[in-house]
Amino acid sequence: VAMAILFGQDRLLREQTAENMRQAGTYHLVATSGFNVLILTAGLMLLLSHLPVPRWAQIALALVLLAIYAYAVGMNPPIVRAITMAGIYLSVMFFFRIPDALSAWGTAALAYLAVHPYAVLDAGFQLSFGVVLALILYLPPAMRAVCRWSEGRFRRGAARMAVLSFAAPILTTAVAQAAALPILSHHFGQLS
Repeated sequence: VAMAILFGQDRLLREQTAENMRQAGTYHLVATSGFNVLILTAGLMLLLSHLPVPRWAQIALALVLLAIYAYAVGMNPPIVRAITMAGIYLSVMFFFRIPDALSAWGTAALAYLAVHPYAVLDAGFQLSFGVVLALILYLPPAMRAVCRWSEGRFRRGAARMAVLSFAAPILTTAVAQAAALPILSHHFGQLS
């Protein structure tokens, strides 16, 4: 299951496991996407941070490994977007700047469309870039609203953290579903 999730190889799953994941609504975890890149990037940077290697070399090695990963799993829109955004985030650290998610998203979209201009009509491109854009734009304000609400309701920090831990995945899912809804209904004629 771990290999299927990391490399998006659903054929590595036993048929019963795949069916259980479909019924639970978690089968999308084995599709190559930004989630896979996030796991890989976080794991790489965690591992490299424990090695006696300068930070610039860690970032350079992570960028090379991400490029190899992108090539290995296929250059589909979600992977190209996620790798490009991760590459921009990591590259910005070379220059001791603060990464900007919206700029990384825009650069990734322009880079992908420069190579595949008709991808703008593709459902995969629209879903990948559209959902991530919605997450960048709407998730932070939603989380700030929950923070303000929890600060007014709870005195203890542990209670506020519990509320945020509960709210974060729910808000993330709600924003992603809302962003995907018009794209899914247009291309597939159905709602998730």
